[in-house]
Amino acid sequence: FATTGSDIVIGTPGRTEDVLLRYADLQMEELECLVLDEADVLLDMGFEVTLTNILSRLPRMRRTGLFSATRGKAWGGGAVKRLMTRAGLRNPVVVNVAIATAAELPVEEGGGGRGGDAVGTPGAGDAD
Repeated sequence: FATTGSDIVIGTPGRTEDVLLRYADLQMEELECLVLDEADVLLDMGFEVTLTNILSRLPRMRRTGLFSATRGKAWGGGAVKRLMTRAGLRNPVVVNVAIATAAELPVEEGGGGRGGDAVGTPGAGDAD
C-alpha cells in the first residue's frame, strides 16, 4: 500500500487515522473524494476528534459526502454541522428521503393507461 498507492481506501475512522499517522509520507494531495458513511452514528459514538484528525491530513479541495440512513442525536446537537464545517463543505445540501404511504402519493389524472395508479408506487404500470 505504501509503495504502490491506491485508488480507493475504505476503513473505519480509527484504522484510517492509524494508517495516516503510521505512513506520514503518504501522498494525499491527489485525493478527490471523501465519503463518510453513517456520519451521525460515528459522531454519536465519539469519533469527532478522530474524524477531525483525518480531515486535517486531507487536501481542502475535494468532494465530501456525509451519508446516514438515520438521524441520530448528533443532528440535534449540532455535531454534524460542525463536522460539515470541518470537512470544508461550503455549500452543504441536506437531502432527506422519506417513504410515503400510498395514501400520501399523488394520483395521475387523465389517461396514460395506468387507470389511476399512484405515481412512484413500485409496480405501478408494470403491465404496460
